[in-house]
Amino acid sequence: MTDPACSPSPWLDGAEAEEEEAVIDLQVFTSDGLWTKPANARWVQVIAFGGGGGGGSGRRAASGGARFAGGGGASGHGAVNWMPASLLGVTEAVVVGQGGAGGAAVAVDTTDGTAGSPGTDSEFGAWLIVGGGGGGGGGTAASGNAGTIDTNNVGNYQARNGAAAGPAAGQSAALPASAAFSHSAGGGGSGGSMQAGSSAQNSGGTGGQGAQVITPKPASGTAGTLGGNGGDGGSVPVSFPVGGGGGGGGSAGGSAAGGAGGRGGDYGGGGGSGGASNNGVASGVGGAGGDGIVIVVTW
Repeated sequence: MTDPACSPSPWLDGAEAEEEEAVIDLQVFTSDGLWTKPANARWVQVIAFGGGGGGGSGRRAASGGARFAGGGGASGHGAVNWMPASLLGVTEAVVVGQGGAGGAAVAVDTTDGTAGSPGTDSEFGAWLIVGGGGGGGGGTAASGNAGTIDTNNVGNYQARNGAAAGPAAGQSAALPASAAFSHSAGGGGSGGSMQAGSSAQNSGGTGGQGAQVITPKPASGTAGTLGGNGGDGGSVPVSFPVGGGGGGGGSAGGSAAGGAGGRGGDYGGGGGSGGASNNGVASGVGGAGGDGIVIVVTW
């Protein structure tokens, strides 16, 4: 690994560092499992991301009323933790956070959208727990609330909120302000909404790209065109793995169904939200959040 966070411990002296660099054990978990401590282990580094939140689905209502998209799901938290191997058991349970499900499409006229489910936590024994991202709210006659991060569990690396549904066109999840200096998965984009008294359809918003200290960066999910589906967020499986946010689905007038939100990229990307629709046709389903990951490096 080339990321600075993955370099040998600064507490090792030169001789120890040389020895530790020569023998490195890498165990990557993309599903729940059991970590086994290698023989002669001295230092252990755990890198983890929680699952991304699912996007909300859009509102379904008459063309004379306001029909808002759902909100995009938030990204999962990321964290890195160093610890002496002597603190750890012979084995430690590993739990990998799963992306939250997207909100279901609305099948009943004049009904608000369904909220997306939150992503679940990733855990390494009792030593490290990182939270999943919040699910996006379902579209209403006023707004679709963005999925938000759990402020009680921010972790070392910033998580990102999803995008709230705007009054007309879908909103893009904002890129991290410190994109050049931090890691984060991307939040999900909002789907397209339609204002009261308007039959104008609107595209969704792009997902958040996320941030990587080194390239490549995870791709954003593309915005859904009018009535079209949002694109899935990209994944970066190397260095410090992160996922991009899913794009929002476009709203649809007439007899067309609302566009679906894109899936958040592994690892930790938020799902895009579904677009709004008229009565008589389904609104757009929210995109699922990307799954988390746990990486254990032993020197």
